[in-house]
Amino acid sequence: MVNIEPAAMRFRKLTRLACLIALMGACAAQVQVSKVQGWLRADIERDNEKVKRPILTYLDAARLVADAITNEFCSGRDDGLIADLEASAKAVGKQQGDMQKSIATFHKMIGPVTSFEYRNQALEFQAGQTDLRDVAHATSAVFYSVITPTFPDGNLFLTVKTQRIGNLHRVFQFQFQPYPKENLPPWLRRDR
Repeated sequence: MVNIEPAAMRFRKLTRLACLIALMGACAAQVQVSKVQGWLRADIERDNEKVKRPILTYLDAARLVADAITNEFCSGRDDGLIADLEASAKAVGKQQGDMQKSIATFHKMIGPVTSFEYRNQALEFQAGQTDLRDVAHATSAVFYSVITPTFPDGNLFLTVKTQRIGNLHRVFQFQFQPYPKENLPPWLRRDR
């Protein structure tokens, strides 16, 4: 019999739950795998003004939405997140799962969020798209370090992905991912 320590068990459960929520955000009954390519905000900021301005404008608007939804979630208010996930699923014609129940499960597993900190942002496209300025087909991924009583070390990360639906940025994926310190990607480190 193998004895698994409680933290490792929480990581496994949280990873399974993150996959479940990500799938539910996209659809409850269908799974679609696609390749995505991304560019970190810092790399975009180094580009020339003509290229970077429309992209940064897009990312700034997406970050405002991600920050607001994250702040609401951390305060225990989930209505905005649920509305965005449902609107995103509806916009792409996907079946919706029970978002309220899934988000409640997140709260139960990670415990109350005591703080969160922005760590990075990326612009994402489907593989093969070459014009970064074509943000009509882009998504934004905003990454936060989250601290809870269950995960007090700051190595639990929240990714909030948004896409533009009409004129509004809407959350379509809300996912937690634990990283042991030794496996933390450089772009998520505080000292990058």
